[in-house]
Amino acid sequence: MRLGRLLACSCVLMGIAATAVAQPDKAITQAPSTEARLLEAWETWQGGDPARAETQLRALIAQRPNYKLAWLMYGDLLSAMSGGKAKQPLPATDTRVHDLQGEMERRLIKRDLTSDAVPGNLIYVSGDSPRAIVVDLSQGRMFLMERTDDGWRRLRDNYAGIGQLGVGKRDEHDLRTPVGVYHINGYIPGSALPDMYGVGALPLDYPNDWDHADNRYGHGIWIHGVPRDTYVRAPQSSQGCVTVANEDFEWLHHAVGAGTQVVLADNVQWLFAEEAEAQKQEWLDRLEQWRMALLSGDSTRVRGFYKQAPKSAAYHELEVDHVNVFEYPGEKDLVLAQFRVSRNQGNEAHVEQFWRRDAAGAWKIVFEKNGAGVLQTASRGEPRKKRAKRSVATR
Repeated sequence: MRLGRLLACSCVLMGIAATAVAQPDKAITQAPSTEARLLEAWETWQGGDPARAETQLRALIAQRPNYKLAWLMYGDLLSAMSGGKAKQPLPATDTRVHDLQGEMERRLIKRDLTSDAVPGNLIYVSGDSPRAIVVDLSQGRMFLMERTDDGWRRLRDNYAGIGQLGVGKRDEHDLRTPVGVYHINGYIPGSALPDMYGVGALPLDYPNDWDHADNRYGHGIWIHGVPRDTYVRAPQSSQGCVTVANEDFEWLHHAVGAGTQVVLADNVQWLFAEEAEAQKQEWLDRLEQWRMALLSGDSTRVRGFYKQAPKSAAYHELEVDHVNVFEYPGEKDLVLAQFRVSRNQGNEAHVEQFWRRDAAGAWKIVFEKNGAGVLQTASRGEPRKKRAKRSVATR
């Protein structure tokens, strides 16, 4: 079979409307060079200059010979230029073409984002951890965000793959990527891993406390690279991990570290800067009202913040700092607040609170936990027995 036939793109890819072609968003920090060059060639072709597009793709393939999508587009372009069978698709049963089409569709998603647009999940992240990763699982896109004195800005964004069966992980080996708020536990270099993980891995702390309380289990959810004989993996091809191109991973792991917050969202809702600022202030004010209620010693006032009555406690001093607040993904009207409290004579504890809006529209703490047992923990029910964790990722 001739090379041209092997590389001919299906009519689905050729049929993507020109109106859906992503125009480079000049407000966003430059996309990874490989992706930017691929989209530039696509736009050149769609703009009516196939000869120049052929030159651009040939140069890209020379630099990235393992980039299957670039080869697929190049073959289709050559077929179109030759006046041959450009519109004849490969068999619909060819999963390789289907996966590459899915990747291309995710790369072509138009992102009409202003330079100051903020993921709604990032309500507030304290200065000691000014960067956060947000993955829009439905669109196969990872964003690295940085908080500055002027608000959030996007440092970089790139394509990302997820679990074979999509999102909503609930159990071990279910081939799904979890939805939730996590943090990076560390870095594992590629030299210490099988080739399937590429140049390295960033393990996440899945399952977190909310996962346990909601009977979600499993282990070994990582952000990691891809085998060195390919450029990226298909959109849904892992056993639950988030996969990115090795060049994207190299950049990412130098930009973040242990403790960096990671939001795995089923669908990211973007806010204007003014909306994000108002949401941030609302939650910082709410946490301050909670703190003042505890200091007041008024049990009725304190009780108003909780779905279930907390244990009574007396505080002469209560300081709150290192605050992180997230709109929790995959849940309706749920917010996670993380912070450190210092009480009375320097006693410290790290606290996690989950707030949920009730039927009357009031926000109540439905789950609260800290390492020192200083505050009340309101359980969501009897959790299943934890399974022993293994050190190997689910890929």
